[in-house]
Amino acid sequence: MKSNYKDFNCEYNVEGMHCAACELLIEKKFSKVDGIQKVDAQLSKSKVFIKTNKELNVSDLNALIEQDGYRLVEQINTRNRFNLKNYFVPFIAAIVIFLVFLLLQKLGIINLTNTNSEITLPFVFFIGVIASLSTCMAVVGVWFYQFHLVIQNNRKQFH
Repeated sequence: MKSNYKDFNCEYNVEGMHCAACELLIEKKFSKVDGIQKVDAQLSKSKVFIKTNKELNVSDLNALIEQDGYRLVEQINTRNRFNLKNYFVPFIAAIVIFLVFLLLQKLGIINLTNTNSEITLPFVFFIGVIASLSTCMAVVGVWFYQFHLVIQNNRKQFH
């Protein structure tokens, strides 16, 4: 089954594939796993692409195919591929921030149409809060990403 790879959310390197029958066997075995919606094994790339709605356990998948001489050796993170659903929450957050901005402008706290070029103290405070939140989120995001990489590397060492 040759498909558009954007449809898949898991990608594994496979050892032991050497012919088209290998592709078919892996696809057949994996398609029976609960939660797997679509499978595409590619001999030319030594990979298997999987669309799933559940978290997959590599050792369970390997148990299905190891007796036939195949082994999944590495999962490639494809969860971050473009998906419109991933932008729903940020879009709602942007709308909420915009509505809060309009409310603050209506209340006179933020006045961007001021013709005498004065900056009000509440406006400076508002900009300071936004800047501090974005900086804090960036720092925490980097820490979280580093922690994730350490956990991921530790998992690879034990598998």
